[in-house]
Amino acid sequence: IIATIVMQSSHATLVLIITALSVHQLTYENALALAIGANVGTTITAVLGALSANVTGKRLALADVLFKVAAGIVFIVLMQPIIGLVDVIASLIGLAEDDYTLKLAVFHTVFNLAGVIIMVPLINPLIALVTRLFKSAPDKTAHPKYLNEAALEFADTALEALRKETSRIYQKAIGVIAKGLSLDSRDILSDINMKEVIRAHDKAVEFDIDDVYEHEIKSLSSAILDFTNRLNVEPEVARQISRIRLANQSILIALKDVKHLQKNMLRYINSDNPHISAEYNRLRQRIAKVIRRLEIIRNEEQAGTSILSLDSL
Repeated sequence: IIATIVMQSSHATLVLIITALSVHQLTYENALALAIGANVGTTITAVLGALSANVTGKRLALADVLFKVAAGIVFIVLMQPIIGLVDVIASLIGLAEDDYTLKLAVFHTVFNLAGVIIMVPLINPLIALVTRLFKSAPDKTAHPKYLNEAALEFADTALEALRKETSRIYQKAIGVIAKGLSLDSRDILSDINMKEVIRAHDKAVEFDIDDVYEHEIKSLSSAILDFTNRLNVEPEVARQISRIRLANQSILIALKDVKHLQKNMLRYINSDNPHISAEYNRLRQRIAKVIRRLEIIRNEEQAGTSILSLDSL
């Protein structure tokens, strides 16, 4: 096992074993035991590869280790019966009784075949075990809720699906923008006086806009773009779709602008210079007021198209 770990090659170890066996430096039984160790030791390659692999790679490496260790234990326990089996196979294929080097090759073949036979019935339990030990990270990526094949069949349903999905992006974006300003979207959208909201959040709070954008905004925006590219509609409907795409583009631009603004806000909201701090708080207040007004418009409009005017506002 140690030799295989050092060389990271069971083949190299087997060559050494065969060479030592051929010059009578090893007994036949010891050579067989070393061959088992070589097979078990080669799992180090999979283990080293798994260190930088994803969850699936780690599961595969563990399965390889369990497979070879289990086969090794079975063969060590049943060494004498297996030696008898190798002798039978050797006689059937015409090998001399004292041709231990070729018998070793037969043993190695039997080891691998028997390992497969042993583990095939245990595949499902093995999968369950490695899956339980290496759990996948939860998928944080947002997926479209309204964009589906059925919505593509009619222009009206496609437009409605696009509006609803755009509204989802807008709502997520409002939360991101609020946190980027070190504010709470619930306070912004409430009836609390905006000056009081700003005073209540007078400390800069770091927030990873890029992470939320990548997992919750970008995927939905890309889905909307793909969905609109698949539509073949009349010019009037195409103009409405163009407005929806423009609204989505405006949301993305707003997020990127807040990302750049956040860097300075984190630095100057708590500035020792009261004038700089006051200016940045006024800027936060103005942006928050725009968000509140947009929400009022959205609530007043029954058609749900006010979100499409985000770019003009």
